Amino acid sequence: MRRLGWTGSNRFSIILFMETELLRRRELGPSGDAQWGVFEIPERVDAFNFEDFSEQLISYIANKGPWVALDFSNTGFLSFNAIRFISEKADELLGNGGSLAIVGPTEKLKRQISIFATLENVIVAESVERLRR
Repeated sequence: MRRLGWTGSNRFSIILFMETELLRRRELGPSGDAQWGVFEIPERVDAFNFEDFSEQLISYIANKGPWVALDFSNTGFLSFNAIRFISEKADELLGNGGSLAIVGPTEKLKRQISIFATLENVIVAESVERLRR
């Protein structure tokens, strides 16, 4: 599986790379009865709804476990705080033996994320179905 990430001095350059640990986790996927929990991201996450969004995501992760897929299918905008928060949650999940996946982001949204964060610790998938394969 190839993962999409932005690295280096030019944060807009896109580099396809493979990371052994994340590949191992993705190939194994959630084990036993565990499944990817899918959390739908609203159309906009900005200063007006960030607090509710962050509380809901924290609660979702606490209840669903360490394998969380964020569905960006209907999302057009994320604030800086939302991007930073999602990046922090990705690092936390990875540290707890799980993973965070971003599902269905547009190219525009990927570019927006690349301005403020990296997708190195995130699995990017076109759809939930493709992620679960």
